[in-house]
Formats: sequence, structure tokens, C-alpha cells
Amino acid sequence: MSRKATLATPEVPRGPVIGDFYPLDALYQEGADRAIFPSEQSARWFLRQNRPALAQARAIAIHAGRMLVNPDRFRDVAVAVAINAAQTRAK
Repeated sequence: MSRKATLATPEVPRGPVIGDFYPLDALYQEGADRAIFPSEQSARWFLRQNRPALAQARAIAIHAGRMLVNPDRFRDVAVAVAINAAQTRAK
């Protein structure tokens, strides 16, 4: 009886980098508890379009030249933006 060899991807620690801030991929990585976007591109697009609101909500930070996110605060901003977009369309 032969067994198929499977390649396992090594687990990368997914804890915060500093404080409650995680790498950007926490927003879209498959299987991540905090994933709220389907892809890296959609997360980066939202970030570009809403940077002032995200900064004001303290949902993003830059540490050692790297963009970090607080997924809970980021989600709050994403929900507010989505509700605002729906209300604007309903007018």
C-alpha cells in the first residue's frame, strides 16, 4: 500500500508584531481569524482609499518601515465605510 506524500506548509507564528498590531496579511490570509478581505489587493486598495480614516482610528501603524494593522480597529473602519456607502446609494 503506497501513501501519497503531502507537502505541509510550515506554520508561521501569527501573533502581533508590536502591541496589538499585526502584519497586513492578517486581513486577508486564508484561515486567519481576522481575515476580512478576499485578497491582498483588496486589502491594499481599501487601505489606499481610506488611509486618513484608518490612521485617525489608530487602525494602522508603521514600525521599522513596515505597515502594521490592528485588525479589530481596521474592521470597525471597514464596517463604517460599508454602511456609509450603502446609505449614500440609498439616497
